[in-house]
Formats: sequence, structure tokens, C-alpha cells
Amino acid sequence: MIKNGDFELGKFHSYWSTQGNCQLVRAEQFSGDYCARIEDDGSLLEQTIRDLKPNTSYALTAYVKSQYRKEPVFLGVKDFGGKEIISSADSTKYTKLTLVFRTGQENRSAKIYIRPSAGGICYVDDLSLTPFREGIQREVLFQAVESAGYAQLPKPPQNYMLPSAYTLVDNTESFINAFKSTTIQNIVLEDGIYINSSVVRAGAAHKIWSRNLGGALLKFGLELRGDGSEVHGLSFEGNGGETMIFIEEKNPNSKILDCYFNGNRTVGKAIEGRETSGLVVKRCVIRDFTEFGIFWQSYFPKYLYDSPEIPPIIEDCDISGIYQPVRGQMNGTGECGLWASTECTVNRVKITDTGWMGLWTGGNCNNALFSNITIDNCYKDDNHSVGIYVEHWTRDSIFQNLQIGPLSGASRPGHRMDIGITTEWDDPDIMPNPVLGQSNGANHNNIFENGQINSRLIGINLEDSENTTIRNIKFKNQRQYAIRDHDSNGTGYTTSLEKGSNDFKDIASGCIEYIQD
Repeated sequence: MIKNGDFELGKFHSYWSTQGNCQLVRAEQFSGDYCARIEDDGSLLEQTIRDLKPNTSYALTAYVKSQYRKEPVFLGVKDFGGKEIISSADSTKYTKLTLVFRTGQENRSAKIYIRPSAGGICYVDDLSLTPFREGIQREVLFQAVESAGYAQLPKPPQNYMLPSAYTLVDNTESFINAFKSTTIQNIVLEDGIYINSSVVRAGAAHKIWSRNLGGALLKFGLELRGDGSEVHGLSFEGNGGETMIFIEEKNPNSKILDCYFNGNRTVGKAIEGRETSGLVVKRCVIRDFTEFGIFWQSYFPKYLYDSPEIPPIIEDCDISGIYQPVRGQMNGTGECGLWASTECTVNRVKITDTGWMGLWTGGNCNNALFSNITIDNCYKDDNHSVGIYVEHWTRDSIFQNLQIGPLSGASRPGHRMDIGITTEWDDPDIMPNPVLGQSNGANHNNIFENGQINSRLIGINLEDSENTTIRNIKFKNQRQYAIRDHDSNGTGYTTSLEKGSNDFKDIASGCIEYIQD
């Protein structure tokens, strides 16, 4: 389709349009006898490809290199009925670049071009354009609601459509070059294993996809940068380090969708968001990390008043195996499935097998909605097995459709749950509550409703809580208290139990339904 793409005619001929300093040389070629050399800002090599089919995908491939490092060469395609796309590489060795694009409904041509960076020198050889066959996505089935349970279970990662135009990469070097580019790109990774020794930091707010759901496996972490980064359908496997996906502050609106994470017990976190605004995580499976599954919290002291313009949305996440080599050694500062520090919407999340707690809320967690939350097997020892830990500060939030502890039977190995929900007390070492008129306890004006708590010792442990509502909760197998309401700071008891709505029939003999102490 490309005329004289290997330049073996020995001249550009009428097939190629040139601007500035372009020439054919018999040195530096990738193959054959000739390649093109393009020098200086404003120089350009261009060809219009005709007789394409409308609404058809094509792959443009070229082998490029730069005369000097950090002087990228750019490959682009435009005028095909979609948004212009560009890819780049800055290696002094030949690098394969591939752009995939889909022609418009009535478009039968496209314009391709190659250019150097300002003041740079680049070489290009063996350009080709071929019809491109999109990957076949996997069929995924899921169970929407756990049998006889109180919470909907998360949906697994789902198939997706690739963008109509993108950079296609099939090896680690090509991916890293594209990901570090300061030109925003759609990047698609071919199925395969990508290995690097350290985290790679993005050069811009790229959007990246695995060509097939879960088919591209990255054995290194990514740091997202810019406004609007996206990650779709990738698999991650840890080989050491702090985080698989890290989002630094001032990089809003990051989306992580349909991904698989395996920390191999060597990585602390699957997803860490220090920028909370616009964070979206959906349909992700997370296994075997040592600190957190999903964590979002700005740095101190901002997290005390962080109110993101667009609150995070977390949906359909299955998190398991979050604990230290010695369970509980983080002493309540981690070993947690989901760490939520701001207003947010969390729906259909399942958390099992953690070293301290399933869900943590605090920082400035106000007006949040936690719905369809399944938590089981969270334990350190007999006194530190907690489903939901409400910390400083959680205000005006709703926790609903809860399945905490085993669905059936009592707490036991593999299904450990000592306390279903606990709220942090008025600790004198905690700084004063930033909200005037509120006590220094962690829990203010929160609602716990609709669900089952099956725990060994206590169902809900309230300490120095203000205006808590508990309704439509079924308590099972508690030995000490279904609900304990403890006041250590003298603010009194303001808990509301909607009469007759909570079910205490299945608590253990001798257990107290509700106590104030």
C-alpha cells in the first residue's frame, strides 16, 4: 500500500513528498541498500495512501532511529477520518513503531509522515501499511448476587472496545518509549510479558489498553501523570516495590478499569492515589499485596480537609490476601483491602483475607456511600479481626447492604471475624477535630443499614460516636455484644436503633444485644 516504503528505488520518486532537508543515504539503513535521513526542524517526509477501504483498521509500521539520544523521531498518520495520532522513539538503535487506525465511514485515504525533533536528525526505513485484524475478546460470565447473601458481588473484568486509532507496542522497550512520551497517546499492548527492573513514569496522560483482556502482563509498576490517564485490561505481577499503579498529587481523573493485579507478596499496594479527585477504579481483581489493595489519601495535612472536586468511584473490585509476613505487624496502619479517605462512592466490593481490617475510612471521609460490601477473614489475633474500621474522621456517610463475616456458620479458620464494625475512640493523642462543635471521636452522623454481621465477639463496637443510626442489621454468633456503645469522653449516647428493625435472634446465648458503658 505504501509506495517505495523501503526506499530501494534509490530516490523518493513522486510517491514521497518532502519538506526541508530529506535525502536517501546508503548508510544507516535498517535493511537493503537505502534509508531516508531527515534533518532539522520543519523537515518532513510524507505520503498519501489511497485506495483504502472505509471503516477498516490498518497498521502502519516503520523502523526509526535518532542520530542522538533524547532527540525523538515522530511517526504520524492523519486525514483518515479520525483524530491524528503520533508515536515517537528516541533510541539511537532502530526501533519498530506501529500505529493502528480505523478509516472513517467514507474515507478511502490517509496521510502518513515522519519528522525529527527540532534540530534533530533521524533515519527511517521499511515503512509498511497492512489491514489490521482486531483481537478477539474473551467471554466473561459472572454471578451478580451471592446466593442468600446481603450484598451484590463484584462483576469481574469485562471486554472493551479498543480506540479507533492507537500506537501498538509488542515489547518492553517500545512500550516504555511510548509511555514516557510527552505527547498524549492511545497505547495498545500486544499480548505478552513485559519486564522491567523499576517503575516507569508516564510523560503525559496516556490511555493504555491490553489488546486482549488480561493478555498483556507487566512485571513492573507504572506512575500515571497528567489529567485523564487511563489503564484498561492489563495484568500486573509484582517483583518488588511499593506500588503497581501510583498516582501522584495534581494528576486528576485517573481511571483503572478491568485489570488484574498479583503482588506476589513482594509489593505493598496495587493502586495508590495521592491525587483523589476523579479517581475511578472498576472491575479489578487484586491479590497478594502486603499493605493495601486500593489506597487513596492525599499527603498530611491536606488529607484532613481534602474534598475532591470529583469524588472517587470504586466499583466491582475483588480484593484478597492483603497482609504482612507476620500478620498485624503494621499495627492498624495497613494490611487493609480498601483505604478510603474522602467522599466517595464504593459499590460491589469484596474483601477477604487481610491482616487487620477489610475497609478503612478516615481522613476526611464525608458524605460517602459504601454499598454492597462483602468482607470476610480479616484477622491478626483474637482481638484484632475487624471488618470495617471507622477512623478519624468519618462523617455523614452511609454503609449499606453489608455482608460481614461468613455467610453461614460461625467465625472459624478461613472465615475469621471477631468484630464486624468498630469506630475509633476519642484518643487524646489525635489532633483536635477540624469541624467545630464535633467531639474528637472518629464517627459522626453515620448510618449502618441493611445487612448481616456474623462475628465472634462484637457486631458493632461504637466508641465515642455521635448520632449513629443502625437499622435492618441481622446479628449472628456474637458472644459479648451485638452492639456496644462506649462513651469515654463524656459526650453521652446519641445512637439511634430503629425499633424492631434489627435482628438479634441468632446471637449466642448470654450475648447482650445493646450495652452502654
